This record gives sequence, structure tokens and C-alpha cells, in this order.
Amino acid sequence: MTFTPTKQMPDRQIERWYQKTYQFVYDQALGGLEWLDLVAAVKHQNSRIARSSYIYASILPILTCKAAGGNEALAIPLASSWVLYDLASDIFDDIEDNDSKDVPWNNWEPARAMNVGLGILAAAQVCLAQIQAEPGAFNEIQNEIARTFLMAARGQGLSERNPLLPWYFEHTLAKSGLVFAAVAWAGTRTNTANTRLLKTMLDFGMALGSLIQIADDCYDLAPKQVQSDLSTGVRTLPMIYGLTQKEHPRHTRLYFLLSDGHSLAQEEIEEVNQILIDMGALSYSISLAKVYEQKALAALEACCSDDSAYLRNYVCQLIPTYNSS
Repeated sequence: MTFTPTKQMPDRQIERWYQKTYQFVYDQALGGLEWLDLVAAVKHQNSRIARSSYIYASILPILTCKAAGGNEALAIPLASSWVLYDLASDIFDDIEDNDSKDVPWNNWEPARAMNVGLGILAAAQVCLAQIQAEPGAFNEIQNEIARTFLMAARGQGLSERNPLLPWYFEHTLAKSGLVFAAVAWAGTRTNTANTRLLKTMLDFGMALGSLIQIADDCYDLAPKQVQSDLSTGVRTLPMIYGLTQKEHPRHTRLYFLLSDGHSLAQEEIEEVNQILIDMGALSYSISLAKVYEQKALAALEACCSDDSAYLRNYVCQLIPTYNSS
């Protein structure tokens, strides 16, 4: 089974905003900081994202600010803070999951990686403090970001070894949606207090975060990632859906393959993929992703700025296509 992203390469303007975001990080948070591990982590993340469609999500505050008719300079400190918060989250997730991804912090002792993660959170606060917005807006943005990430951290601790669909929607999908909703809202708030636009971008971010989570779950059916997910106890949406299909003739086999402690050979990983396709688990997940795609696009209809086209283009390239050959 092969997944094919529908993404296209970001245009020069997106790349410029992204470069400005990381330049702000280097100048304002890392300038003169002789902490080689922390700088290495930031540079690795910068290089990795610059080669992927996630570049759009990394500068989401800039894109929502522009969609609301604002000046990107207002949102660059917020975008810089956001990429650092996101990096810290990746580091702590990898420590928790004992992930084998090829990233610098997975080659360090956990205590060393945790120390870098905490340092990056502090650097994110340094960037956030540089927002040039009127005092009321700054306080609202700071409060919204802090409260949302606090809830996300709590949600991360509410893991479930064998989650059901209601749990997935209530925790996994809601957490991703709330984080992106807060970031999209905050980017808009750097420019305006217009309640209609703020509600629009809140709804957009909620739909976008849900869409990104589901799309990632579909990509996680790639054979290498399936093995990683099973070894760390992660259950993606297609897996959860498949396990609910108790009337399907291959449910018992799937349950055995996904059971804790069962180490899968390559042919068994491919078998998991095929069973999930036969059950309709993948088509169900992609159909659900399309629902959130339409919700995100509908929210953007309320934006009058031509720059909202950047967000539309991003949304329309998130859902993967696949073939079973």
C-alpha cells in the first residue's frame, strides 16, 4: 500500500515568512546562547519542516493574521513562539514513546533531552514576549496560549492503551483541534479584535487541527510507522475503527496482531494494512478527514482578504490518496 500526498511545494512567499520566523528565533531567543544541544534541536526541526508541507502549519499565526487583513510583522513573534512550543512537544512525546525517529534528541539520555525540551519552552516564552500588540491583545493571546497548552499537556497524560472511537474523538482529536484553534485565533488577534473574524479563525483552527490529526493517522499506516506505533502502544484512527468491526470475518486476526506484546514481522505489518483496507477503516478515516476539510474551507469563506488563499491551498493538500498495490 502506498500513500501519495496531494501537496504542492510552498511558494516563495510562504518560504520567506518561514525563514523570517526562524530568523526571529535565532536572533531573539538563541542569540548568544551557547547551548549546543538546544541549537542543534532547533536547527534540525527547521531543516526538517522546511522540506515538508508542515511549513504552512508552522507559520499558521502569520497566515491567519494575513487572512484577517493584517501585517505579518505583527504575528512573526507568535509564529516563532509556536514553532518552539511545537518542537518541545515533539521532544517530550518522543521521550514518552521511546520513539526511534532519526532526530538528535533520541540519541541523548532522557534527562538530557528533557532539559533541552524545558529550555525550548523558555525560549518560546522569550519570543512570545516580543509581540507588538496593544496590551489587551497581548494579555488575551498569552492567556489563550498558556491555557490551551496546559490542557493539551493534561490530555497527553490521559493516554489509553486500547481506546475506542468515542475516546479518540473526545481526547486525541479534541486536543489537536484545540491547539490549532488557539494558534489560529491568536494569529488573528495580533491584528484585530473583530469578534466575527476571531470566531471564524477559531472554527477554522479547530477543523484544521482535526484534519491534520486524521491525515497523520492515515500516513501512520506506512509499514515502518505501523511497527513503531504498535511497539509504543499508539492506536491510530484506522486501527481503532478496525477493532470496532467485530462482525468482520478477520476481526479476530486483527485483534491478535494488534495485541500488546505481539512483535510483528514485515508480512504481518502488511497483513494489518490489508485487513484495515478490507474493513473500510482507511476509507472511513479519509471520509472523516474530508468532513473536516469542508468545515475548514467553509470557515475561510468569511475571510475577505485575498491572503486567505494560502490557507485554502494548505487545507486542500492535506488529505492523502492511496493505492493498495
